[in-house]
Amino acid sequence: MLCNHVLDDFTNDWGPEIDREVETYVKGLQVVDLMGGLLGWSFNTERYFGKEAKVVKPNCLVTLLPRHK
Repeated sequence: MLCNHVLDDFTNDWGPEIDREVETYVKGLQVVDLMGGLLGWSFNTERYFGKEAKVVKPNCLVTLLPRHK
């Protein structure tokens, strides 16, 4: 019963101003979660950094290929 009570308290309407602030906060969390997932994926695949992902990840420095003329 305690879980239901806590859930009810959380989902209750807090009023228009607080509801807008909570919505903005939750949307921000979604963006942070998305960015973290994308970063994790890009270091766990060879798409962007090839076999060098473990070298690139700690300092985010990428060795560029020579420029083609």
